[in-house]
Amino acid sequence: MRKPKLHFIPIIIIFLLFFLIYKSQSIQSFSDFNLIEWQIHNIRHGIYSLPYEWSIYDSDLSFFFLPDRFFSSHNDQIVSVFPNLYPYFASFIPETEFTIVLRIMHVLLFFGSCFLMAKILKSWDAGFLFFISSILPIYILFVHETIFVLFLQILSIYLLKKDKLAIVSIVFALIVFMRPEMIIPLLFLPNILPSRKEKITLYAYMFFSLLPVFWIQNHINGTYFGLRVEKNLSSFPNWDVIIYLFQKTFLQIPILTLYIVSLIIYFKESEFLKRGIILLSFMLLIIFISPNTGGHNTARYLFGFIPLITMEFFNLWKNKKLIFKNYILFVMFLYLFVSMSEMLKETRKISHYQSNLVSTLKNTEESILVFSNSDLSFASLPLIHTKKLILLRQNFNPKILSLILKKENQKSFLFLSLPPSANYFGDSFSLTDCSKNCNFKLIESKQLDGSLLPIQSLKYSLE
Repeated sequence: MRKPKLHFIPIIIIFLLFFLIYKSQSIQSFSDFNLIEWQIHNIRHGIYSLPYEWSIYDSDLSFFFLPDRFFSSHNDQIVSVFPNLYPYFASFIPETEFTIVLRIMHVLLFFGSCFLMAKILKSWDAGFLFFISSILPIYILFVHETIFVLFLQILSIYLLKKDKLAIVSIVFALIVFMRPEMIIPLLFLPNILPSRKEKITLYAYMFFSLLPVFWIQNHINGTYFGLRVEKNLSSFPNWDVIIYLFQKTFLQIPILTLYIVSLIIYFKESEFLKRGIILLSFMLLIIFISPNTGGHNTARYLFGFIPLITMEFFNLWKNKKLIFKNYILFVMFLYLFVSMSEMLKETRKISHYQSNLVSTLKNTEESILVFSNSDLSFASLPLIHTKKLILLRQNFNPKILSLILKKENQKSFLFLSLPPSANYFGDSFSLTDCSKNCNFKLIESKQLDGSLLPIQSLKYSLE
């Protein structure tokens, strides 16, 4: 490999300082990061499904506090849409030092990915180019499998270059098990191989490696293609999502713009153009079938294409004997720096709103929190160890809710909603099949203090 040039060192130092500064900021887990943390906590205690203490009364899970898109039920077990593979590995991290150790692990995996990219393309420049290709490094901060999956993907490419087709197929299966949408960019891998016979052989390996994945998925979740796929089959096409992903893709993956410009300039390079059309077509497919934005304000469904674009882009420049000029990399870095700064501002804002909500609800006297909004109940997940969380869905069964409230034997509960959600209880809620202390009456109605959101808090107490 070519020796790294000194002009890369300031970029690395600035980038690392950028992350060190923001790592010390009070960015707390939110959204599905909290769900993965809960899975990690459960696995530490030998629980491999999502616990629900009222399942004996509520077999349909109609009051389970998670939004429907994040869980399912199979064989009397509640399963998360996030497979337990990443939570299982993360569960070995000591709980007292979890955040710092996880981030160190993510740093090692990410820089390992950059190193493997440099080995694959036999140039340190390629590793540095991948380093600044997108906002991927931001996931170093989060409890999420993105960095882990990225490392496995680049490891599979490295092993492919070493003709380890059988091992590649195993890694391929692990990735698809964790992230079903990754099957689309991974189908591009055989194009890296020179001969048609090798490509067909790899496709065969990949196909047969998926069979146990489908079997395991069906055994655990009751679906062959993963819960993420099944839960969202009816959600596309969504034009709002399509427009959003187009915007985020170009903002958060700056190397994509360079790649498209190169395709236009070197359109006469038939093989390069052919692979480029295939790659961009796969990306468009992901954008058009995405059921949602993927959360986190990122285009993360498309991150699987970043290593492939980096390879294609670098190989073109190398074959054309073009040199990576300082100003090109510096402009890419500035573009990425601005994008990541905005991303971190958004992340801090979301984290701030959720942490304030959790802190406010944590200090309430009531141990039972009833929600009419699934986003609110989901945001309150960190309270699962100290509070009882209930989500009211439309046309809920009051008999089941009565059983739950009687089981808890509490004298009051809080009902929380976001306008324009309806108040399902009105001025009172009467327990069914009850002979004594049967009526919860509304005694206080106010906006929840300190939550930074217009959350309506209604306190009901037994008469």
